[in-house]
Amino acid sequence: ASKISLSGRKIFTNTTAYAGTAIDLSLAVNVLDENNAAINLTMLGIASQTAAYRTDLLKWSRGVDIKDYDGDTNVTEVRNQIGDPLHSRPVIVTYGGTDANPDTSIFFGTNEGFIYAVDGETGLEQFAYIPFELLSNLNTFYVNSSAPTRPYGLDGTITVWVKDVDGDNQIEATDGDHVYIYFGMRRGGRNYYAMDVTDRSKPKLLWTITPATTGYSELGQTWSAPIKAKVLIDTTETDVLIFGGGYDEDQDSFTVRTIDNQGRAIFMADAKTGALIWSAGVSTGVFNNKLTAMEYSIPSDIRVIDTNGNGYANQLWVGDMGGQIFRFDIINGAKLIKDLVTGGVVASVSGSTISTNRRFYYAPDVSLIKKNGALSLNIAVGSGWRAHPLDSDVIDRFYNFTSTDVYVAPATYSSWSESDLYDATANLIGQGTTSQKSAALSTLSSKNGWYITMENSGEKILAPSVTINNQILFTSYIPNIATSGCQAAQGGGRTYIINAADATPVLNLDSIGNLTNLTKGDRFYQLARGGIPPTPTPFFPDSGGAPIVLVGPEKAPALSFGELTGKTYWFERTF
Repeated sequence: ASKISLSGRKIFTNTTAYAGTAIDLSLAVNVLDENNAAINLTMLGIASQTAAYRTDLLKWSRGVDIKDYDGDTNVTEVRNQIGDPLHSRPVIVTYGGTDANPDTSIFFGTNEGFIYAVDGETGLEQFAYIPFELLSNLNTFYVNSSAPTRPYGLDGTITVWVKDVDGDNQIEATDGDHVYIYFGMRRGGRNYYAMDVTDRSKPKLLWTITPATTGYSELGQTWSAPIKAKVLIDTTETDVLIFGGGYDEDQDSFTVRTIDNQGRAIFMADAKTGALIWSAGVSTGVFNNKLTAMEYSIPSDIRVIDTNGNGYANQLWVGDMGGQIFRFDIINGAKLIKDLVTGGVVASVSGSTISTNRRFYYAPDVSLIKKNGALSLNIAVGSGWRAHPLDSDVIDRFYNFTSTDVYVAPATYSSWSESDLYDATANLIGQGTTSQKSAALSTLSSKNGWYITMENSGEKILAPSVTINNQILFTSYIPNIATSGCQAAQGGGRTYIINAADATPVLNLDSIGNLTNLTKGDRFYQLARGGIPPTPTPFFPDSGGAPIVLVGPEKAPALSFGELTGKTYWFERTF
């Protein structure tokens, strides 16, 4: 915000809703400016206001300090403010340059309703864009009155598709290269947007998906990040986006497991056009795959994986607001869309009471694990009511499911329950007596995975986990309930580091004893910073040094990464 200048600022909208063709946002008719007559009072949601009010609002919106926020009586200077990027995680795109002088752009959204492009080297704004549908947001922030609920705009996660045709690490439109970005609105609305930002001086709105778009009527609030992938339809390689049906905001008030009215779907869209290719959803809807169990909204990202390494996505994993996990298998090469995907619910761990009303807001962490000499899929995911971080009624858990159907679809999509899992909370495998360890290992071997209960009041998982070298890393949030209106209820977080096979600790995190007598207190350490922690993020230095893990700005204890690569063997056979 401190770098914003009124001189030559490129700030755009689209003065007409998307109608099937790409919109050049750099055209004069789409410039966000008080002199652009195409932006009228109705469009801004201020039909009862005067022309003078419109002028002031648009000046403020393009960065003029109309309200003199710095108190220096100058109302014609720049207003160095932007809206909050509350949940929109910034993404960085390298357009070219050199290692010493890279050409990068940072993209992020704000709740005023703008997507920003910022020069990664200088911090200077390259452009800002607010969709037609969010122009009425501007007056809400301009008036800035108190309200019982906060306003939202473009609060969703951004996905990037970079295509460098000749692989020269330089984005050049003349070579057919492109950079597309995709984003939803989260609590800001029920739309998805695609932009062509290959030329940052002339961005384009590629397409928009709304609940009115053919096939997308089930869309809820668009929380789920569109995941870019490739599938093979007959003999045609197709670039697709895969995303959940969205969030039903009624879940904000549901204290027990309750069927939703929207968001009960998974969509696969053409990444170039936004046109629907395939969908799965509630049995009463119009979907390619109709599932009786898909009664709850799906705000989560979809975990899209390619287990056989052929470049095509072949599995999808996702959880929902009803505490269910779904698996879908893509049959690449299928001639008909109706035969492209099979799937069903494979786990259900929510109950009918308040304390068992577990929800999955985040994508499962799926990894390959060698177990008893054979490869299996490890599906790790934690529950937590993201809409109410301070809730202490739900008893949340971290789950770890195991599937031996690694490369092909299961014969049937049968559903696991908690009774199919080993309760590893007490860490008997790690710290029990000899007989307890033996009994625990025997029980675990007969189960389809394990779970641990979050034992602090209100402790919940509000971020995805990550699995590295058979170790699962995840964070939890523990609220501190405010006892007065003057006390902050920020709470704090933990980072857990546990063995993927049996949930035992792998490091001496409580500094008591040593590695030979680890207890369940060694599963986690307390984060220094308060608030809701993000997912742990591993970094692998170019220098080849030991990898490190960051949780937000905090460095995790040194992990045992072991040998992250292993030998494999091949031979060529001629026919």
